[in-house]
Amino acid sequence: AGNMSGTGALTQTGAGTTPSPDTSLDFIDPFPVIRIAGRFRGKKTKLTRVTVKAPKGTRIRIACKGKGCPYKRKAVAVKLVRIKALQRTYRPKSTIEIRVTQRKKIGKYTRVRTRRGKAPLRLDRCLMPGKTKPVRCPTG
Repeated sequence: AGNMSGTGALTQTGAGTTPSPDTSLDFIDPFPVIRIAGRFRGKKTKLTRVTVKAPKGTRIRIACKGKGCPYKRKAVAVKLVRIKALQRTYRPKSTIEIRVTQRKKIGKYTRVRTRRGKAPLRLDRCLMPGKTKPVRCPTG
């Protein structure tokens, strides 16, 4: 038996980020779902699943900064993508950003930042049409 503190599993789907239906702008419909799963121990975080489910006609852009990143930027246009290249081990302070956009619609932004001895920090926001800075999702 050993000390199990600092180890753990994580599964994050960004609950509570579905936007309110009564805003003046239309959201991507159905709103994208980004699933990230893995485990962390000490300095390392290993992602075992990274999937993005989005409707046809959306564009998925991925950015990765830090040690362990397979690439800095990538863009794909598909309905469901399992991003196998991101399923790897990361050092603390690595950041993955996923943006799902569609013309004239409110899109989805997810950022995951790895931390030493803690579960990664996940942030879910919305992307307003034509803007690059993520904002809190509008609600009624």
